[in-house]
Amino acid sequence: TGVKNLGMNIQEVTQYASQLASVTNSIGQTGEVSIATASAFTKLGADMSSLFNLDYSQVMNNLQSGLIGQSRALYKYGIDITNATLQTKAYELGLSKAVSEMTQAEKMQLRMIAILEQSKVSWGDLANTINSPSNQIRIFKNNLKELGIKDSSSRIYEVLKEMIIDDKKFFW
Repeated sequence: TGVKNLGMNIQEVTQYASQLASVTNSIGQTGEVSIATASAFTKLGADMSSLFNLDYSQVMNNLQSGLIGQSRALYKYGIDITNATLQTKAYELGLSKAVSEMTQAEKMQLRMIAILEQSKVSWGDLANTINSPSNQIRIFKNNLKELGIKDSSSRIYEVLKEMIIDDKKFFW
């Protein structure tokens, strides 16, 4: 699958996709729409994780927080989901209703649009930079997780050190 080809931990991605589907179901999105939204945001999380060199779980937690209206969680990525921004987006979409009068579901749908539009710079970053050292280390860590090895810096360091000693050309 695409998730495996990009070195993502399938269990982690599935967990976040399920959580996102639950969030979208709460606003009335079901079936294919809910699945497409969850898929888009899990991919976006991977790309943002790559671009900003942050842990995937941190980015996904921030995206989920943003979806429910916690704007500070997304500022660090250059994404603004404040009511003023949402109101502007609503007007651009031809909606005359004030954000303050919208339901939580309507606000969340505006947030989804705003997040996706403002995050375009990160789209495809993981695929485009898959061979970078930081992404290769991320893939290595995910492979260790999938093997059931506890993900700790000291253990990874020891494994890498042994690999480098065994093969001086490991990285290049």
